[in-house]
Amino acid sequence: VVLNTDEGIVWDVAVPIFEGKAGTARVGISDQGVRSTLAALTSQLGITILVVLGASLLAATLLTWILTRPILELVEAASAIARGDFSSRVRHWANDEIGELGDAFNKMAVELGRTDEIRREREQLRKQLLEGVIAAQEEERRRIARELHDSTSQSLTSLIVGLRMLETTTDPAQVSAQSQQLRQTARQTLDEVHALAIQLRPPVLD
Repeated sequence: VVLNTDEGIVWDVAVPIFEGKAGTARVGISDQGVRSTLAALTSQLGITILVVLGASLLAATLLTWILTRPILELVEAASAIARGDFSSRVRHWANDEIGELGDAFNKMAVELGRTDEIRREREQLRKQLLEGVIAAQEEERRRIARELHDSTSQSLTSLIVGLRMLETTTDPAQVSAQSQQLRQTARQTLDEVHALAIQLRPPVLD
């Protein structure tokens, strides 16, 4: 029954006791009390929802960080290796696929570091060999220059002097002897030039 009293609307409920033999139990609830109770429950429910939502967001953020942190470390380490820094390593986060991937990445980084070290050693050795070849070539050039100056140039000078002397000689016997000597000098010079040519380009290279 709805009753309109000085305190406002009251909801009056009558319940018979023992089928009316022991009387009737009546309970009255004011409309204002119901509204205040509903408002309090609604407010508590809203606060509870906000707290649960905040906790859910915090848990989701933490879970996302936990899941993505190993992958971000892998990306950073891969970028370091791309720059030539083979000392980058990733931590073993857990015994799962991400952990196995991190272990495989660390092994790969170690192998790449060894390969790079071998490459550097080979590059240094190649540089040393190239410097040795250049030094040997320069030494060979100096030796050939000395031989040309010491032997071939002297032989040619002797030929020039002999030809000048031949121009002034009138004795046929002396001309014949001097011509024979000049031919011998020319033959010797030719042999020396041929020997230098063989030294510069040995036939075994072919």
